[in-house]
Amino acid sequence: MKHNLLKRLTKMILAGTMIVAMLGMNVSAAGGHVEGSHLESITFKATIAVENENVPTPEVTFKYSKALPAVPSGTTDANGAPVYRGVFDAVNFDQTRITFAPGDPLTKEGTITFNTAKFTHVGIYRYLIKQTAGSDEGFTYDTSEYYLDVYVGNDETNGGYEVYAVNSFKKDAPETKADIEFVNEYESRYVTFTNINRGNMANLGMDFEYYVTINGPEGKTYTLIDKNNNARTITAGTRTWLSLGNKESATIYGLTDEDTYTIESTDFPGKDSYVTTITGADRTEGLTAYGDVIGGSDSVTFTNVKELPPATGIVLTYGPYAVLIAGAVLLGVLFLRRKSNSDF
Repeated sequence: MKHNLLKRLTKMILAGTMIVAMLGMNVSAAGGHVEGSHLESITFKATIAVENENVPTPEVTFKYSKALPAVPSGTTDANGAPVYRGVFDAVNFDQTRITFAPGDPLTKEGTITFNTAKFTHVGIYRYLIKQTAGSDEGFTYDTSEYYLDVYVGNDETNGGYEVYAVNSFKKDAPETKADIEFVNEYESRYVTFTNINRGNMANLGMDFEYYVTINGPEGKTYTLIDKNNNARTITAGTRTWLSLGNKESATIYGLTDEDTYTIESTDFPGKDSYVTTITGADRTEGLTAYGDVIGGSDSVTFTNVKELPPATGIVLTYGPYAVLIAGAVLLGVLFLRRKSNSDF
């Protein structure tokens, strides 16, 4: 019994030791505030905001920089502790660029690291973190600027200094802590094309075949949502085949002002008995629609009509004879009436 009690006590002591060790290493974070012993880095986010979940991730690189803002004498944090202008080399980006490519998630993280050997005394050091606005097609860049306050204290374990807390907040809203995140809006457009079968002789269950090409920068990708709501990735300059039944549509997402589209209705046996009209495109030529999305998305409709004309052939063929016969009958009636009158 004593042996079992000793084993239980040993387990409790080990568990307590592990908890204490974990508490010593613990890092907590909440809405623009990170704290913990010996902080080595924090993360920030770069996000691409799109209007539709089917928009593919564009190829783009965002750039970031730090600066040492002017800190007026007497500046303090919310608790009254003095705030100092930062030491330039003590805070650095792990990478000053975050690059997105087709297929990537729409949010990525960057890292800001701390070099405690560069700090000269304990206190709160302030930095300015910002994004450099670019000129990539379709983007509206986030121009937010964030203050980063780094709390530096004595490292009683290793000597020197340690970072034990970090606060971040927007420059124009210093009263509210906020995580550092740059949200860049990406405005892309789409083209939808619809197939319609119509007419008293049309096969309403027949599919029509199409080829679609998006002409854009080399390597740029787009998302094609087909009639079954399946997504396909297509590349600029690639001719892609698909079929559409009556009242079925397909949509291509991710177009910007630099892109144009070509949609071809293909020939196949039996199609020559249909008359096809195209509406909604910027330009048409034969069975092909052309256009761009400058000024807004496009919706193109291909209407395929097959009609049997009314059965008017009998009237046209025998009509003259019917007139002659009717005239002869009328003359006969008049002749007989005149003869009857003369007999009296």
